[in-house]
Amino acid sequence: MNESIDFDVSIDRPGDSQRLRGLLAIETGGRTGSIAWRVSGLPPQLIQLDPDNRTAVTLAPAIAEVIAQSRRSGTAIDCVAVNVGPGSFTGIRIGVTTAKTLAYALHCRLIAVDSLAVAAGVIFDQHAAIATAYVALNAYRQQLFVAKWDRNAWDRSFQDNSHAAADEVWPVEQWHNLVAVNANASVRFAAEASVIRVPHDTDSPTPNCQTLTDTVQILEITAQDVAEFAWRLAQHGHFIPPMNCNPNYLRDSAAEEKLR
Repeated sequence: MNESIDFDVSIDRPGDSQRLRGLLAIETGGRTGSIAWRVSGLPPQLIQLDPDNRTAVTLAPAIAEVIAQSRRSGTAIDCVAVNVGPGSFTGIRIGVTTAKTLAYALHCRLIAVDSLAVAAGVIFDQHAAIATAYVALNAYRQQLFVAKWDRNAWDRSFQDNSHAAADEVWPVEQWHNLVAVNANASVRFAAEASVIRVPHDTDSPTPNCQTLTDTVQILEITAQDVAEFAWRLAQHGHFIPPMNCNPNYLRDSAAEEKLR
């Protein structure tokens, strides 16, 4: 008889965080989605989803490919990691639902990953001398999802998995003003490509109306980044019950705001 599964309880056994073997990571919060397969001792393998097709259509075949690969290699998927946001409302919802379903179906553990914390980690990894990172994702409606991280505080946050506490919603103008007056070798700004643009209104030139491409690094999070971040969280035992994995939208959608 098959062992019954309590969907509300994290599948976690003593010492397992140190023996993680195969991790499948899902990233669907940005412009293009991706899947990564991480095996102990090896770098993640990345599968980019077709940007010309809907994520709901391309995600399942990519996951099926990873599952088949794990079976061929004899390395079981014992953990699923997912970007829970903030990011695209539809993309995040698809990714979280898929991750919860997989964790249930495969009887494996689940790790929820904050998108802005992952972005800060990418900056710190690429720039060893950077002490502070400001990362921004497009929230649309003249707003951004923003987090400021000092490297040491970011490292310490793995102890209690408090990364999401740094996430905020900013007006675009606030971000542009900050970038314009904070040129500093120890500070790095990074944002999605759609955030780095020249405003259409140039009648009254100000620092905010200048292109930011020379000051702000273009940022695109992949499932490979999610996998590396989740692998580190796993070493601290930060697994959650599948039913406790929820999207971090950070603010209401436009439709929800209209209903208020």
